[in-house]
Amino acid sequence: MLTALGVGGPPHEHEHAHTKRSAQYEGKTGRFVRAADHQHPNISEIENVTITCFNSEELWDIYGIEHEIGMTENEFQDLCPSLIQQLLRQPCNTEATTDSQDLSAKVWIYSSLSVFIISIASILGGLLFPCLPSKFYEKFLNSLISLAVAVLVGDAIIHLLPLATGLHGHEEGVVHSPLDPELAYLWKSLVAVIAVYFFYVFETLIGSFSGHDHSHSSSDHITMTTKADQENGVIPKSFSQTALTDYVDSSPEIVTVKKQNFLTRYGPVPVMIIMGDLLHNMGDGLAIGAAFTAGLGPGISTSLAVLCHEIPHELGDLGLLLKLGIKLKWALFLNYLSSISAFVGLYIGILLGQTEAARQWIFAITAGMFLYVALADMVPQISNIKEVKDPWLTFLLQNVFFLFGLAFIFAMALYEDAITVSL
Repeated sequence: MLTALGVGGPPHEHEHAHTKRSAQYEGKTGRFVRAADHQHPNISEIENVTITCFNSEELWDIYGIEHEIGMTENEFQDLCPSLIQQLLRQPCNTEATTDSQDLSAKVWIYSSLSVFIISIASILGGLLFPCLPSKFYEKFLNSLISLAVAVLVGDAIIHLLPLATGLHGHEEGVVHSPLDPELAYLWKSLVAVIAVYFFYVFETLIGSFSGHDHSHSSSDHITMTTKADQENGVIPKSFSQTALTDYVDSSPEIVTVKKQNFLTRYGPVPVMIIMGDLLHNMGDGLAIGAAFTAGLGPGISTSLAVLCHEIPHELGDLGLLLKLGIKLKWALFLNYLSSISAFVGLYIGILLGQTEAARQWIFAITAGMFLYVALADMVPQISNIKEVKDPWLTFLLQNVFFLFGLAFIFAMALYEDAITVSL
């Protein structure tokens, strides 16, 4: 019976296997006592043996059951709690521990590989930066930003918020029908993202036809301010980052004065950029680490979201560093140093993400960060198409990239539980 239930390890070889057993194994002390002295194990004793594998002979000895006679109905009732404990804890089954160790190894390997690929992709994008024609670069960057908006908003609303609120749990290898009632929240989340897309298209078209847009781009203000300051020969008291760069480019006498050290030569802007990247990349790593502890699907989805917004972000930072006069090799080196912080955040995220409660809080924070970066930082950069060359082609590419990114994120959410990868 015990063998059929899968309880207990292999029996020990004893010389008197069929003799009458009146001794009892005491799990706490590791010694045998007489059956006459038998008392049922108390709570503290049970807690000390919850991970101990007992074979059938030891279980019978613990409860003082005669091997030759067999057990009575009352003895079987006494034995049942131990049988249940052995079935639930499965201390004799080494496969469960191995699976847990394999899962932990996969989390560390896949997440580290993901962050490494993101870091390399950002550097390769920087190497391609000088090779791109100016016209193509503008369209390419706007398309990447549009893709990043779709992936960030989609991942935040479709993926991260349901995980943070406990609406979705992962069952690897289980395929749900797209119309399964359990996935109703996904379709509602998709509608929310489509609403964001609709109002983005509506505002862009209205701004293009009416001659007014709500993005309030600072480029016009920057141009007027810079020209006025050049005529007066003074620097305005308040400068945005772009305005400061434009003014330095148009003022040779200022550039020649500031050539003493890194800060006096380039100003505080590069330092602020690198410090911001350090914190930003650490947050990205934290999100990726927590996502991979929840499952392979969330890990891939979040990694894609980070990759899509990281490439245009790094290209923008690289362009600004180059415009400030920093050489390409040093700009790439500084970006690479900042990307290392992603690994620090990654390993912190994996350690914190071992518990469901911690993962939910991390997902909530990540969703907020993704929404802010997408809607506050990136949408204004692509909503004013009047200032780019070939505005309608640019607008078409932005929509194609946005819809592609949204479709990918939604497909990942639908079928992520079916994704199983073995090392």
